Amino acid sequence: MKKNLFWKYFLVIVLLIFSLFLRVNSFNSPFERDEGEYSYSAWILKEGLVPYRDAFLQKPPMIIYTYYLGQILSPKGLWPPRLLGLLFTVGSSILLGLIIKKEFNDNRAAILSMFLCSLMLAFPYFMGFSANTETFMLLPFMGVLTLFGYYRSSLKGKYFFWAGVLASLALGYKPICLYALVVIFICWLINLWRINKSLVLIVRSMLLFILGGLIAASIQLIPFEIKGVFGYFWETAVAFNILYSKMWGWGLTNLIRQLELIIKHWWIILPFFGWFFLMKNSRKWFYVILLLSCLLGVYQSPIGHYYLFLMPAMALMVSVGFSNLIKFVENKIPFLLASLILVVFLLAPSIKQFSLTPEEINTWVYGTVNPFSEATLVADKLADITKPDDKVFIAGSEPEILFYAQRKSVSRFVITYPLIMDTPKRLDYQKEAINELKNNPPRAIVYSLREQSGLWNEESPKLFIEFLDSLIAKDYQLVGGYVWEREKGYWEDSLPIENKNFASLLLYSRKD
Repeated sequence: MKKNLFWKYFLVIVLLIFSLFLRVNSFNSPFERDEGEYSYSAWILKEGLVPYRDAFLQKPPMIIYTYYLGQILSPKGLWPPRLLGLLFTVGSSILLGLIIKKEFNDNRAAILSMFLCSLMLAFPYFMGFSANTETFMLLPFMGVLTLFGYYRSSLKGKYFFWAGVLASLALGYKPICLYALVVIFICWLINLWRINKSLVLIVRSMLLFILGGLIAASIQLIPFEIKGVFGYFWETAVAFNILYSKMWGWGLTNLIRQLELIIKHWWIILPFFGWFFLMKNSRKWFYVILLLSCLLGVYQSPIGHYYLFLMPAMALMVSVGFSNLIKFVENKIPFLLASLILVVFLLAPSIKQFSLTPEEINTWVYGTVNPFSEATLVADKLADITKPDDKVFIAGSEPEILFYAQRKSVSRFVITYPLIMDTPKRLDYQKEAINELKNNPPRAIVYSLREQSGLWNEESPKLFIEFLDSLIAKDYQLVGGYVWEREKGYWEDSLPIENKNFASLLLYSRKD
């Protein structure tokens, strides 16, 4: 008994070290804009302001609380949310191993899946090292799946209650898991009906699941209910998100593009998927349906990190298929050696990362078309020309600058994408942003010239961008800008006009 316990602890420690190895040199990589959005929202919550009302935020509140916890560990640190993301990833990987052990009675596949899941969640082409919502969402989602796997035949209602709590927490990070949660819940109820054809039992289980979810959701929303800003939450995190998802359309173009990335870099896993389908195991079909339901939640998006949601189901299929294939040729290929070869192949797309600095990793993943690596320096310049109580404006979608500089925005539009996205709200939002700048002119303005910052595009109304350019020309002076020459960038004071076209971020100060 003690020997088994020792090996379990040893396995968890090795998994933790392996996961740390995959991510450690990215812990202090500059934030991308989503991380900046969460960091700023958590910071203003500490400062007495309220996200959703004082900062436009599309995500439910669990990510704010997670970053808030990170800022308790280190108020301005980059590493705390990444460390928390690492711990969540390890937890998700362990739960996946437990599920495989229970569902497929395969200890070797269970252990392999834990390492594959952690590795696949670090896929650099899906921004795997960033502390994004998908990373945190997976742990409570996997908790629901674990309860289903272990207790789907139990008649005790407490498992439905706790599944409801965990489902609410998962949705509180990101609602892309909704379809998959519905699939799990329906399969659970069907299984209960087969065991005990009692309508009372089914209704009781449903009510307990709903009760757990409502209690958890109410606790998440308490700070916003108390401050009377629930309407803002509904507008940005629910209504606008629906418009946002519709904007991408219903085609398969984005999904195909992301799947091509997986096949290009991880072609080696394809035979193991095939072997998984060839297995004579009735439980496999549930996980096929689960993977399809996960795809349904993300297929519209062109953004890579959405597809991290697929990784646990993929790791399950690959691990179980791999283990069964090795059993078929047991006398020829040792399982441990074959597993190491598989891990090495899956690590190949990430090898470059380990020779890069945190700043270089950011540029490698996001390129210079996003002004992430220079945002820290520009934030220092912004802090130098303003006082802590001064309010500023980021003309673009780079709220990480606000967090780095510890300066509040004059506008709730800390990202300008809502002003240009093709939704019925964009013209109203442009008018609102104009009024905010008129009523409270910022002490300084950071102006992004990068197209991916979402300050302007050719298709959207020009009302806001024309007002902003006019305001700057009339009342502001150029302090300097961050200039790029090929792959190298630098700050330049009093930027000459000929260098302005090579700049990514410009800093303006209000004239006295």
